[in-house]
Amino acid sequence: FRVRFPGSYQPFTEHMVIVAGQSALARSMQVSPLRVNRMTVDNDASYLYLSAVLLDRTPSLVQFTHLPKAVVEKNDDMSWSGIESAAACADLCVNNGDIKCQSFEYCPADKGGCRISTLHVSTGTPTLVSNTCDLYSRTVNSFGKPEQTVLEAWSNLKNDIHIRNLQFNVFLDKQPDVLYTAVDAEIMFGQVAPSAQLPSLTGQFSYRVEIAY
Repeated sequence: FRVRFPGSYQPFTEHMVIVAGQSALARSMQVSPLRVNRMTVDNDASYLYLSAVLLDRTPSLVQFTHLPKAVVEKNDDMSWSGIESAAACADLCVNNGDIKCQSFEYCPADKGGCRISTLHVSTGTPTLVSNTCDLYSRTVNSFGKPEQTVLEAWSNLKNDIHIRNLQFNVFLDKQPDVLYTAVDAEIMFGQVAPSAQLPSLTGQFSYRVEIAY
């Protein structure tokens, strides 16, 4: 997708525009910034354009803080073996409908063991040293609330643009600050529908992103 903002643009502000723009887009769509991916900046004589990809959900693995060589005692509400990666174990945790998964242990040296749990390190749960496993504690969407669908996120964005509520500032030294207010958004590729299959980058993300959807 691409969002249009009236105003001038100076190339040296690109990084500031991307950081502030990504935050504003995520806030407007009511999604994690990790879902607003591959952003780019373009401009013409009258407008600044932000383009990005909206992921259908936050990649599972980046929802967790990695604690190497650690485990939680009795952290075994559910377990599997033969799991090929920490990202695959994270998917089992995030997408599990039987428990509210808050952490998992991945043990590549122990037959690809994956153990998920409702325990969370932030609640004071003690950890133990392990030579074979790593602990991952959930830091994004830790309450397990359903994420906004692509359709809901797009509707939120369009509504904010309609009421001129999608804005961000670029703060400059020795120059007046620049306020950008969005006036329009368009889909560059794909479609906004409940069945739309948009890209989901398992286990990876970038803060420098390109706006096209």
